[in-house]
Amino acid sequence: MVLNNPILNPQENDLSKKIALRPNEIVMKFVSARLVNGEYLCFYNITITPSVSRTNPSFVLMAKNIDQLSYRKAIEESIPQQDRKFIKLKAIDSFGAVLKFDVKEWLNLAFNGVVPKVEQIGMKKMYKAKILPPRVMAYDVFMKTWQDYICKEFAKWIITNGKQDGLIEKLIPQSLRSKLKKNINELFDFQYDTNMNYMVVTLKPIWVMSIMYAAAKFGEKKINDVNKSDIDKNKKFMYNVDKELGSFSEDKWKEFLKKKNLFSNLK
Repeated sequence: MVLNNPILNPQENDLSKKIALRPNEIVMKFVSARLVNGEYLCFYNITITPSVSRTNPSFVLMAKNIDQLSYRKAIEESIPQQDRKFIKLKAIDSFGAVLKFDVKEWLNLAFNGVVPKVEQIGMKKMYKAKILPPRVMAYDVFMKTWQDYICKEFAKWIITNGKQDGLIEKLIPQSLRSKLKKNINELFDFQYDTNMNYMVVTLKPIWVMSIMYAAAKFGEKKINDVNKSDIDKNKKFMYNVDKELGSFSEDKWKEFLKKKNLFSNLK
């Protein structure tokens, strides 16, 4: 029994000995999450309780005695399995760790190959993510910061991956697309629905108004003005509306709203 008493065994108190750590010997406590230089970082306090301290009450762990390689590995293995592809260890010290959210990797895994659901009445597209947000985000009481960040990065991801044409398709008529040579952030509002795990992309009200303007403006004209033989009767309305979009401007919309009986000619 004496041989197993760590207090009487000097090798257990050897201050030059490196202590290897395992995941069950550390406890990570979430402190905060915030944007730092364009990166979304999560900050944790860490409590280390090496197994030797459980059998030797007099043992005092010092930073210089920690085996850094095993310490880093223990932290990485403490990250939830499903998060490890996009939650990376950025920095550590004896008292804490900083985890980085790899937003590009998450967006690729979540939205590559996703076909959006189109709601033309609401002028929106909804992209259902294939994976959940990182579990560590659930600890962030200010998750709106993350939501705003992910929306901004999603817009960048759309452009970087050449998907802007697919985003615009079915929401903006062709004649208006050529006129609106704008950044997609100027055309759309982005919102991440954490409950349904959807990225919701909605055409901004001003551009919805442009389509309303074109439709209402057309109501002032006679549909018989279109005499092109290659346009059948079922396409006449859309042809005229599309033609009006080419002349749309915000000033014209405001001027148009001042008119009385705005929709009287649409009957």
